[in-house]
Amino acid sequence: MLLPLRIIGPEPDDMRFDMESTLRHADTQRQDVLSQYPEQIRQIISSFAEGVCARDSNGEAGVLLVGSTSRGELSYTGVNGTLRLFSDLEFIIASDGIDGLGKAAIKSLAEDLRRASGFGGLFKIDFTIIPWRKIPKLNRTFFLFESRSKGVDLGQLPVSDRLPRVTIENINWRELNEVFLHRMAAIVAGVPSGLLGGGAYDLQSFAMLLAKNSLDVTTWLHPYLTRSLTAGFTGRLNELAEMPESKIEAALGGAGIRHLQRCLALRRNPNGAVDIEEMLNSTTELYFSALRFAVEENRVRDGGVGAAMNSIRLFDEYRPGPRVRSLLAWRRCVSMLGVRGGVKTLLLPWKGRYAIACLYLLASLRSHVCRDGNELSWLNKARLKARGFTSLEVVEPSDFSNAWLDVQRRLVGVKSLCS
Repeated sequence: MLLPLRIIGPEPDDMRFDMESTLRHADTQRQDVLSQYPEQIRQIISSFAEGVCARDSNGEAGVLLVGSTSRGELSYTGVNGTLRLFSDLEFIIASDGIDGLGKAAIKSLAEDLRRASGFGGLFKIDFTIIPWRKIPKLNRTFFLFESRSKGVDLGQLPVSDRLPRVTIENINWRELNEVFLHRMAAIVAGVPSGLLGGGAYDLQSFAMLLAKNSLDVTTWLHPYLTRSLTAGFTGRLNELAEMPESKIEAALGGAGIRHLQRCLALRRNPNGAVDIEEMLNSTTELYFSALRFAVEENRVRDGGVGAAMNSIRLFDEYRPGPRVRSLLAWRRCVSMLGVRGGVKTLLLPWKGRYAIACLYLLASLRSHVCRDGNELSWLNKARLKARGFTSLEVVEPSDFSNAWLDVQRRLVGVKSLCS
């Protein structure tokens, strides 16, 4: 049963409306995407959109459902009448009439709906509130391309057609490369301690984490391989599967396309059988291959990268907004970094080191699970890369599991620098 909508402060009469008016701007074809989902999921979406619109004092809130849900790729399963979601619900909110109390109410609503849904610990509602004047000026990212082409408008005014048009000619390539950075961070943060220590852990949840983050390689490399933009895992993977095998192997490795097809099948049927050892190995190899390909591509595009990981060439290191956020994050992380480390992190490129540290840590986990004897070598490589923005030293750990989890904890601790 859903919790009642919590409104902070009085609710003016002119802010009350029904869901029919909330959806009046929604495109019919895009709305049909939602009809495939169970009623419980549709009700959560409707309740959130209603709550957002109720907090806009101007009656001009835009609520755009984006992400896998709007693309028809929401991953969920039902067991004994109970739904479990393996995807977030994501929204872009455009508004000039939501004040501080309204933002607090929306945040509280998202949490109330999450708790009441019973959709499992992986489910949450993500949203960002943006003033209307800034919507057309947003950075041209792949996320905006998908949001404009597949997003479902649920608010009082449409948002999708006001987003900037993103094409293969104007997309921010460095931001696209940061798919690698964020997927590595997400995998490392999601590794359960039981996988290292032999204890109990949620196999299904970890498999779904690997599947989703593997499929995001198509988000990253599809534009390089096809020189075009396509929304959705299914569409991108179908196009890649039709390309010459030699070209795909250069980017994804010999087994990459088959691994991605299995990941897509698992997202469609989360109750399918999983070989976590094989899946972890395939995910690691996929990202090593993808990184080599992207570095080579950027040598061609940008006139020479040189090092295997060059943050300035590959990532959007010095855009003002992220650097300001990094400064704020640095203040929160200074106890871990120290003053000298904090200053170096603020001034110097660091995203490449962070991403590679995560990749090496993933390789160490793969070696541990697959028992190939290389886990300590990869772990020390990860520790060496992480030393630039943590206090870690390279050592020979007597207890591999605790040492691995220590690196994980420290990397997760400075993850806010990646935002």
